[in-house]
Amino acid sequence: MTHANHYQFNLRYRFQAFARAACVLAACLVFAGCSMFSQKKSATNAPAAGTTEALYKVAKDELDGSGWTRAIESLEKVQAADALGIYGQQALLDTAYAQWRNGEGALGLATVDRYLKQFPKGEGVPYALYLRGIINFNERSGLLTTFSKQDLSERDPKTLSDSYDAFSRLIKEYPQSKYSKEASERLTYIVNTLAKHEIGIALFYLQRGAPLAAANRAQDMLKLYSQTPAQEEALGIMAEAYKQLGITDLRESALRVLKQNYPNSRHLQGAIYSAPSKAWYKLW
Repeated sequence: MTHANHYQFNLRYRFQAFARAACVLAACLVFAGCSMFSQKKSATNAPAAGTTEALYKVAKDELDGSGWTRAIESLEKVQAADALGIYGQQALLDTAYAQWRNGEGALGLATVDRYLKQFPKGEGVPYALYLRGIINFNERSGLLTTFSKQDLSERDPKTLSDSYDAFSRLIKEYPQSKYSKEASERLTYIVNTLAKHEIGIALFYLQRGAPLAAANRAQDMLKLYSQTPAQEEALGIMAEAYKQLGITDLRESALRVLKQNYPNSRHLQGAIYSAPSKAWYKLW
């Protein structure tokens, strides 16, 4: 090999070595750049300590862990830091939920009402209405019911009526909300239970010698809840009440409607209502 050829070979070799080194260095820089970017991105996603977002994350973790009391305390800090902002609004609704789950349904309802008053057009209104309906719906079945085996329809229907109002408003004003479907399903149960409650009152009157009051209550039930299973009982009570009152034409009218809609009804067989058993929780 001539000196010139040897020189050219060394030159090519050095150039190739330099190129390989440059490629390795470039790859290292790219890798380092990606790593730094990932770290920067991760740091960007993580809320900075002391910020409202960080405070809310702490509260959310406590909510997810069912630490209701601690969650309420943390959520109050979020509200104090961001009263009118998105985190503050969400914290207010989360507080209502945590209060209810912590056995403080009345406080939960008050917090929901506070949200609806402060943010009547807020994005959280559908959830607020849903939460109001759920809290009222579940407040009906407390410790007394559990141990006495009391039928829910025998209890004060006030909370159930409030639940009905909240769910109805949710469905009417926010039909596309993800909460509307469940609200609609619960409404069916609520209406049937309210109707059954009215039947209980009408039956109470009938069994205690007040047939006119019984007939009027059953008639009102039919006007309010005509498409419920309790319709059969209402017609039966009306037929019996008019019989006791000696009003033949109204009795025949009730029996005619009863036969048309419920041809196998026991009330058409002359069934007589028996006296109710007195539960231990009733003092009269």
